[in-house]
Amino acid sequence: MEGPVIIVANHAASFLDPIVIAAKLKVPVYFIAKARALKRPVPTWFLKLFNVIPVYRSQDDPTLMDKNQTSFEACYKHLEMRGNILIFPEGISHSIRHLLKIKTGAARMALGAEARNKFNLGLKIIAFGMNYSNQEKFQSRLFVSVSEPINVIEFKDVYLQEEVEGVNRLTEKIENSINQSIINAGDERIDTLINRIERLMKARILKDWGVKKEILEQDHNVTKRIMQAMDYFLERDQARFSKMENEINQYFELLKDVDLPETIFKSKKLTPQAVLFYISYFIPGLLFFIPGLVGNFIPYKLSILSARGWSRNKEYRGAAGFLAGILIFIFFYCLEFMMLKDFTKSLWIPIVSIIAMPFLGIFTFYYWRKLSRFYCKIIFTFSKRQIFIRRLLARRNSIIRELEFARQEFLEAERNRLAL
Repeated sequence: MEGPVIIVANHAASFLDPIVIAAKLKVPVYFIAKARALKRPVPTWFLKLFNVIPVYRSQDDPTLMDKNQTSFEACYKHLEMRGNILIFPEGISHSIRHLLKIKTGAARMALGAEARNKFNLGLKIIAFGMNYSNQEKFQSRLFVSVSEPINVIEFKDVYLQEEVEGVNRLTEKIENSINQSIINAGDERIDTLINRIERLMKARILKDWGVKKEILEQDHNVTKRIMQAMDYFLERDQARFSKMENEINQYFELLKDVDLPETIFKSKKLTPQAVLFYISYFIPGLLFFIPGLVGNFIPYKLSILSARGWSRNKEYRGAAGFLAGILIFIFFYCLEFMMLKDFTKSLWIPIVSIIAMPFLGIFTFYYWRKLSRFYCKIIFTFSKRQIFIRRLLARRNSIIRELEFARQEFLEAERNRLAL
């Protein structure tokens, strides 16, 4: 990607977001970070090492606002050298799939840089949409959507006539570009409902589309269509929307009360062939599962506990767990190496064991997931709560039928709208 470019993005997972974006771009990127996040004064060499340009917010410390002139000057010079700068214009990270009102800083920086170069920079703004399935969990899915570039020079005339109006119009354009790249639920209540409808309907819709869940773009498009359908009914039939919302929420609350996973209803009853398959997988798999569990369970759990202990905010837990996990796993692997070396009086055995340990940990993770699915099949086949499970299943099927009717109605309305 040739600069100068300002990358703007929604901020869903604290400091994981800039790492992901920088890795995707594969070019040097300077980051705009709020000075408060640095906690203490940081030497200039350290900021340069990690390509960080601090900015100061009035809500953090109004006495430091004059330092922003130095920060903006650094940004201008970097852009003039055809560099790239990453900004999160929401100002804060948050875990809800919702775009907050964005700040004007990115637009002011872009237009300011162009103005001092007589609009000859050729500066572009590109919006990235960070769409996490669950930024707290290991192996969560992330779809990064990239918008068409915004040419800053298009706002030259209005900016030269009235600076504030030019900044506001470019800010609006940036907000629209990010909004088109993400799932913007609006608030936590709607986000929760979308998530629950996804769990009930997404696999069915993907099957109808003839695509697999592994194709992240299509998976993201399904979620966007669900959100659009919800907006359609929320606007036209609020009573029906509220009724469906209550039924869906009650169903998931019942599952929570009886401690049953929703995936239980995606299971089929065990057959002799299925039992034979699981036995042939689980018994040999124990040879890898047990050492993988012994070597990785404690650091894995400590990483999760550390993430929760460091931050009460969901949006920070995934990043905190990632960093804590690196340190904790390295420490435990070193400890295990020393213990094996002392126990075996050999060097090669602990070396081979420690090299294998991360791979055994990944196998253990997936082995446990498959074991959980097997557990669901056992419950679905042999549980003493069969009557209750059948009632829940009937309730689930009734909700899915209503959602399918609503989906067909929405699709018909879309076809009629496009035909006009």
